Amino acid sequence: MIMNKIPNFGLFAGTTAVKPHLAFQIRKQSWAFAALFLFAFCGLGFAAVRFGALFKDVDLDLPIGCSFAAHYGPIALPLFGIVAAAGLILSDVLGLKKWVQGVLVAVFTLLLIGAICAMLPGSFDQTGPITGDYVEQ
Repeated sequence: MIMNKIPNFGLFAGTTAVKPHLAFQIRKQSWAFAALFLFAFCGLGFAAVRFGALFKDVDLDLPIGCSFAAHYGPIALPLFGIVAAAGLILSDVLGLKKWVQGVLVAVFTLLLIGAICAMLPGSFDQTGPITGDYVEQ
């Protein structure tokens, strides 16, 4: 039969080459990571709404990351969460190697940390907090 000669055809037909309890454990881990990143990025999206309202009427030159978080954060951050969750679930569904999911978790964690740092201007850089009074000499 031709189906037996096609590699990974059993993955799409509903059977897996691994033991059922191992496949279920991997699937729970993928769903847990996906839910965690989706919740974290959506929470940052809701925080970006308040963050954008805070800097809306203030005439400051914000850093690029801070400006991005203030203007596009309410839409972009939940979209990053959806992409992260879909990527983690698809990496498991497509049967990719286990290290691929680890790399995805590391990349999305760095993206999450970068979004948090962008929403807190002056907290993680060496220039100090952003203030409105600049003194020229």
